[in-house]
Amino acid sequence: MNRFALPRFWVVLLLGGLLAWTTLRSVRRFQEERADQRVLILADWYEARDLAARTGQPDRELLRGLQQNGAQGLLLSALTLSDLQLHHRVTPHPASKGEDPLDTRELIFHETNLAQQTQRELQWHGVSDVTLRARGSAFLLSRRAGSSFLSLKDVELGLDPLLVDESRALGLSLFIRLNRDPWTTPAQIGQMLQEDMPVAMADGIVFNSDELPGGPEALPLWQNWLRDQHPIQALFEFHASRAARMMARQVPAFVCRSHSIPSSELKDLPPGAELARWRRAVQERSCRILLFHASPNDAWPTYLSRLNDLHNWLQRDGWATAIPAGHPVWRATRTLQRWGMAFFAFWAASVAPLIGLVLVGGKIRRGSRGSRSPLTLFWTLSLLTVLGALVVAALADRPEMRLQLTPFPGVKISFLLSWFGSIFVLYEWKEIRAFLVQGVRRFDVVLGVIFLAIVAYILIRSGNASGGWMPFAEQGIRDRLEEALIARPRFKEFLWGHPLLIAGFWLSAVDRSKKLLLDGRPWIVLGMVGQASIVNTFCHLHSPLSMALMRTVNGALIGSILGWLLVRGLAGVRRRFKL
Repeated sequence: MNRFALPRFWVVLLLGGLLAWTTLRSVRRFQEERADQRVLILADWYEARDLAARTGQPDRELLRGLQQNGAQGLLLSALTLSDLQLHHRVTPHPASKGEDPLDTRELIFHETNLAQQTQRELQWHGVSDVTLRARGSAFLLSRRAGSSFLSLKDVELGLDPLLVDESRALGLSLFIRLNRDPWTTPAQIGQMLQEDMPVAMADGIVFNSDELPGGPEALPLWQNWLRDQHPIQALFEFHASRAARMMARQVPAFVCRSHSIPSSELKDLPPGAELARWRRAVQERSCRILLFHASPNDAWPTYLSRLNDLHNWLQRDGWATAIPAGHPVWRATRTLQRWGMAFFAFWAASVAPLIGLVLVGGKIRRGSRGSRSPLTLFWTLSLLTVLGALVVAALADRPEMRLQLTPFPGVKISFLLSWFGSIFVLYEWKEIRAFLVQGVRRFDVVLGVIFLAIVAYILIRSGNASGGWMPFAEQGIRDRLEEALIARPRFKEFLWGHPLLIAGFWLSAVDRSKKLLLDGRPWIVLGMVGQASIVNTFCHLHSPLSMALMRTVNGALIGSILGWLLVRGLAGVRRRFKL
């Protein structure tokens, strides 16, 4: 037997197994994403009610207006005595002589359910001296002599029972904000979850404080309740609370990425730009819950009009406007598995483009000629890079990565390794060593500084860079590309990397010159930023796999056209100056 046959057999077997495993993982992810087509629009009820206060409409009509214009759910907070007094649903008795109306020992309620719920919640929080008695058609809630309700003004009293009933009648989903109530102990959290008190009325929850309700000791109670009851947990992609991130890691199955545009930003956004923001959140970042805020410029009719525009766009693009289902098969990842997969994903991302370059152009040397066209070499390399990127995505595919709780490990380092590693593929070591021992000229220093500045800018733009790093006209170009292509290709791929790579392949095939600008290898090294960017695209696990593929194909098509034009231009220059 040939001494190389056995190792080659195991290499082929290993690669075949890896390809089969990647295929299975990719198919499963495609199926998950195809089933994940439901998007819920949430309206912040208290914000909407305050905006509509001047209209004088009752709450039932406001709810109907929200529902008819596209809202499928409400975000609610627990009531407090301050809320009830502010909206005239309780009356101090007698009228307070102090600065605060709640500085009194008796409150009058005109809603039976609300009065009974308030007494129950206060007693549940340890306030034992409250009594409730009928007074004609109203109810009087009292404290013992010498006490007042002022110290209890911010105690959470559960959801508004009237609002819950009216919302349910209209088919609206209810999400509740959960804050760290200092009155609540872990034992009370356990009792609340067992007795299905306020949180049981909700279809979803938002952990709104950094500390978990009930404190760290309540963590097992919340874990068990989330696993048993399966409420949808909204995880906002920007500025999620620490408690929300912690519970999403522990119980990821029914966590949905969520998005909102702050009111302070809405005042400067034209309608088209606002819809573009929502579109990117849904299509590119897999956000399935959209919290709709009022703009400082809004009146009630304009607020409803904006809401209707968002709802109509979702329906035009084929999204089902309903509460999302989550991913029931997702489980928290064990520490050893998490670190092991992260290690392999990092190195796969670093070497994937380099392996492709070795296979299609690793033997390129100055003066060599090739029989294949530069476009054929480019598309072959891009296909191999995409296959490597799918392996990377399969290795890194974990709930924490899909929810963007954990960033891809060393994404910028792997980007640099896969880019600059091409130098060692294309150049022999003796050439690299000869270059390093040369004297440094001022021109070399200037060129090096410019190159390092370009590399730094690309690395900064590879993350969630501030808009200040974006050229003035770029956002408009981005929006036009998104409208035309859905999946906008990356500028460093189609505008720079792919054309330079194609030109480098062409120069390596047709030119024997030793002049730097006519040597195809530096062009290929610069162009490999496009291949590294392809892998980087698939490292964003929160983005749908189909979107990553569409983005890559669009970039390769436009880059091929620009590369062909660049090659024609270089050919004309060579003929003109007889280079």
